[in-house]
This record gives sequence, C-alpha cells and structure tokens, in this order.
Amino acid sequence: MSIINYAEFRKRQYAHFLCRYEIPTEYFISLPMPTKRFGAPAYALFASPSSMHPGKPVSVDIPQMWWAMDAQTEKILLFAQTKILPVSKQKLEPCTLPKIERTLDEQETLLKTLESQLTDVSNLFFQNGSVDGNLQFALKETLHAYLPEVIFPFYQAISPDFFDWLK
Repeated sequence: MSIINYAEFRKRQYAHFLCRYEIPTEYFISLPMPTKRFGAPAYALFASPSSMHPGKPVSVDIPQMWWAMDAQTEKILLFAQTKILPVSKQKLEPCTLPKIERTLDEQETLLKTLESQLTDVSNLFFQNGSVDGNLQFALKETLHAYLPEVIFPFYQAISPDFFDWLK
C-alpha cells in the first residue's frame, strides 16, 4: 500500500468526519505534519479554540484536541483531548497571529509551494531517507514564511520527530 502524498491528504482532511463532527467550526485546525511517533507513517494535526473577528488579529488558544491518521489508510491512530493526553511535555502558550501582509493570491501560492515541498520531504522522512540541503533549507524558509513564529511550537509539539529529522 502506498503513502498518501501530503497535498492529497491535506485536501481530504476537511471532509473527514473528525473535522466535520468532532471539531467545532470556530476552532483553528492545523496543517497536517508528518510523523512516525505512532509506529507507522502518519499525519498529525491539532485543533485549538480560536477567536476570529473581521479586522482583528486571530487569537489561538493552546491545542485542545490532537490526532494522527495513518498516511496509507487514513485510519485514525490517535484522537485525544489534550486535558487527557497532552500533546507535549513542553508548556504551550495561547497566541495571537500577526496580520498577514500578503495578498490572498500570494498566500495561496505560498501554500501550494509548502504542500509541494512537504510532499517531497514527507516521502523521504517516511522512508528514513535524508533530505537534500537545498530542499531542507527551502522547506524551513517556506514553513517559517507560512506559519507565524508564535504558533510554531504547536506544530513542533504534534510532530517532534519530523522537526528533529529536519534539523
């Protein structure tokens, strides 16, 4: 069975019953991040209460839920409330996302670039390969351009093995 590439998985995540029935609509849902921390190639995500009002910065609370789905079958490997099973031992803090200074077209282009890079790098990660220095640098740059620095610890918490591998 083959691994579902990152871009395809990301497209499918919002149609998954977890996102439709378990996660409140006002929650911030993360991008999926590759991980092997559950014994199989998987994509991990988190959901956080958030406050989104026109003209105001988006505030994101610490993750309240997190889950991992098998990267081959899309079966749920883990779904947990963080009050029962914390996402990390490190203390996470609520954050306010900075205003995005890019146009919508620029943001969409950046997301497509990130998806493409994560597709390439995820496959290497899942196969225990090593990443080319140029691709590694490009992915880090794109991740930091797309994800505000204040929310980066949430992503590192759900996928510490991937971020350690990427160093």
